[in-house]
Amino acid sequence: MAKPAYIWDGSAWVELSTAPGQAGANGTNGQDLTSELDLQTISTNTTISDGTYVGKTLYCTNSSTITISVNNDSSTIPVGSQINIIRYGTGAVTVAGSATVNATPGKNLRAQYSMATLIKVVDGATDQWLLVGDISA
Repeated sequence: MAKPAYIWDGSAWVELSTAPGQAGANGTNGQDLTSELDLQTISTNTTISDGTYVGKTLYCTNSSTITISVNNDSSTIPVGSQINIIRYGTGAVTVAGSATVNATPGKNLRAQYSMATLIKVVDGATDQWLLVGDISA
């Protein structure tokens, strides 16, 4: 007998259903995660300066180079906030801005289908963020 699987929904553990999903983008009875990931499709330069993108996934469909600018937000984004970034298109995705973004070895999503996460770590005159994931110089 299979043991149930659980996922944390932010306030409680919820048992995952073993029933097949609806027909979706991932095939017959596949699971379409678009709404679960709260994807925000972008294809041009984008600025993060308030809480609009917090807890969401930036789904970058660009075919040419774009920059995601992380600006100081005057404390509107709390420390610990996260923003996911997926480089789905063929164009390069770079993270920059007036806030300090620390990353190693660099601030570029490495290749098509790479993913990274921005995490706000310090609030103040100059906000500080950490970029972690599949990144390169």
